[in-house]
Formats: sequence, structure tokens, C-alpha cells
Amino acid sequence: MIWPFSKAPSSPPDAFPQPDGPIWAIGDIHGCDDQFDGLLRAIEQAGGGSEPLVLLGDYADRGPSSAAVFTRIRALSESTVRPVTCLMGNHDRMLLDFLEEPVGAGPRFLAHGGQETLLSFGVLPASDGTAEERLNRQAEAFAARIGDLADWLRARPLWHRSGDCLFVHAQTDLSLPIEAQPESTLIWARPPKRIRPRPDGNWVIHGHTVTRTPRIEGRHIAIDTGAYRGGPLTAVRLIADQAPHFVQC
Repeated sequence: MIWPFSKAPSSPPDAFPQPDGPIWAIGDIHGCDDQFDGLLRAIEQAGGGSEPLVLLGDYADRGPSSAAVFTRIRALSESTVRPVTCLMGNHDRMLLDFLEEPVGAGPRFLAHGGQETLLSFGVLPASDGTAEERLNRQAEAFAARIGDLADWLRARPLWHRSGDCLFVHAQTDLSLPIEAQPESTLIWARPPKRIRPRPDGNWVIHGHTVTRTPRIEGRHIAIDTGAYRGGPLTAVRLIADQAPHFVQC
């Protein structure tokens, strides 16, 4: 089911986001491929089928269809129909860390939804050997299944800019320009209790922290609405001099 709706930020019309042109962003997908497919169809129905699209990271883990999500987003990124930017999220980083350091990074990856990702690629839990041996075998099998998708994922950018709109997975450090942001902030940081605008006036569009509904506060737009928890998957459309428009599936 699709729920399109608009919500104006609590600021005057001249303070609306000013992207370079119409642009969409989609929050954390987390292996929810059916909702992702439905949301892409809803965006097309809303007239945004050829407009630039930014995916805010966290494509895998927790949901049941991470392998299908990766196949879909890679095809989107390589299509000539529209510009598509796929950002790095913290769960994407954990996946890569597991491939590179199975013993050191494996327990955290598996404890935060990585087991569902492995199953979606047909990698079953190892049943014999030491804990270290089991992790190494799982990582070896996963590397064989994911193939060069891992290289594609390693190349994902940490942020994207369009006009005064900064797209990131998590948060930014308000004291630093976007070019100087540490990766840990961009993919791991949580919003403070009091959300303040960036002093440079830029808007920040992010996922990572689940909210029941999309939230606009302090020139921050939060669009991770917990698809893997049974919530909707959310997209926002930004057009200069207009209130953000949200579409959900």
C-alpha cells in the first residue's frame, strides 16, 4: 500500500530546501525488497521516474531479501534512465568489515542482522569447528556468493550534495564542512536531543535513526521509518521553493 503525503517544515517558504533540481531520497531499505520495488513504482507514478535518486545506505541486514536489494540497487546505479547515487551506511560497512576480518568483525555483523543477509545469499551457518573456523568459513562462502558486488559496495560515497541539500546516512558534525566530515559521523552518529540547523545553512537529509513518521526539524529531514520493523519505506522528493513531499510503501 502507498501513502503519499506532504508535510511543510516549521519555517517560512523562503527557507525551503533549494536543491539544484528535483531530487528524491530513499531511507534505509534493510533487505525489504518488496517494499523497495513498490516504492520505486510509487515514485514513477508521482512523476519522478527520471529524476535523480539518492539511496541513503543500509541496504542489507535484518530484512529477508538483502541479495535481491543489492541486485536491484546495482542495476539502478548502472542504468542510464536516471542518475542514482548509492551512499554507504553503517550496516554496509559492517558487511565489508566481516569480509575483511571475519573473526574480529563477524560477531557484531551477525548480531545486527548479518545472519539474515548471509541466508539471503544462500550461506548457511557453519555447524562444526571452532568459533573462529566457523566465521572464516562463512566469510569465505559469502565472498564467493557476493562476488564483485563487494567491490562495488566499497566504492560507495559517504555523502552527496545538491544545492543546499546534503545527503548522508546518519548525521554531520555541525562544526565541520561536509568535505571534512569523519566517516564515523556520517555513517554512525545519532541525532542529539535538540536538533539544530547547520551554521552553513545547508539541509541534511538522512536515515539511520528510526522515526515513526518522517521528521523535519532544524533543517534536518529524517526518513528511516523502520521498514524492517514493519513500518513503511519512505522516500522524499525535494524541489526548490517547495515543501518536501513524502511517499511511502
